[in-house]
This record gives sequence, structure tokens and C-alpha cells, in this order.
Amino acid sequence: MSILKYLDLFSKLLAGAILVFLVVGCGYKPSAHYVKEVLNVDSVWVDINVDSAEPENAPFLKDELHRLVIVRLGGKLAKERQTKNVMRVSYDGTTFTPLAYDRFGYVTRYQTLVRTRFSFVDQEGKRWAKTISTLSDESISDNALHASALRIEAIKKGLEKSVDEFLSYLSVKGALKVEK
Repeated sequence: MSILKYLDLFSKLLAGAILVFLVVGCGYKPSAHYVKEVLNVDSVWVDINVDSAEPENAPFLKDELHRLVIVRLGGKLAKERQTKNVMRVSYDGTTFTPLAYDRFGYVTRYQTLVRTRFSFVDQEGKRWAKTISTLSDESISDNALHASALRIEAIKKGLEKSVDEFLSYLSVKGALKVEK
């Protein structure tokens, strides 16, 4: 190896070490740290209710919501009787609004509104509830099978956005609790 390659490798390692030092040294804490101030996520039971208007997507939506909530919280799923930590998530449906049409009058772009309601009991026994509606603009295909897959993908994106927004809400509550 030439000296230039060693210098390049050394400069990358040095830059990485400085970045880690700055992030750790400034007291940065990830938002999951603050979520744990509000909600004990060591073991959490997640009760999920799906709107009856989506019966064919109910199993997918339940699995997706379980995955999103647990992966993002970093906790473990528990059975209802095994934990005091209960989070209820309700998927209240999706509304699709046409935004653009092609020259034949077919919808080519639409707006997706996903409604989700989260409720939980914090570590102090106080009940909280938060309703979140997320919007996204999506393109649609003229192929029926492809359009159905795009519809499910739009719902999935909306659910991901709502879980992210809910976790942001929890982390702000946790940060305010730490400040007091």
C-alpha cells in the first residue's frame, strides 16, 4: 500500500473519531431515551384495532403496526396479563382524494389521509391519548393489481409516519419531564 492510501485511511478514521467525540461529548441522547421517561418499554402489550372498512388488509396492518411500534420503541412484546404497560393503537381508516387526472379522466395522483389513534398509560399512571392524521401524495397506476399494491403501500407509509409522529410526541413529553 502506498503512503497516500494510509493517509487517506488515517484521515477517515480521525474524522470518524472526532464526530463520535463531538456527538457523545455534547450530551446527545436519542429520542428513544426520552420515550422511556414517559413509557416503560421493557415489556409492552400492544392492543391494535383495525377499521372494519379494511378487512382484507387487517392482518397486514396489525403486523405492520406491531413491527413499527416495537422496533421503534426498542421494547419487547408481552401478553396482556404479564405487564402493566399497555398501548392501544387504533387504525381509523384511510381516505383517498384524487388530485390529478389523465386526459381520459382516470386518476393519476391522489392524496392519502391515514387516521390513527394512540392511547397509553404513563409510568405515573396518567392516561394519554393522541390522534394523528398523516397526509401523503401518491401516484397511481392504470393496472388494477399494481394500483392495489400502491394503495397498500400508501397506507403503510401513512402508518409509518403516524408512528414516527407519535414517538416524537412521546420524546417531547419525556424531555419536558427530564427538564422539570
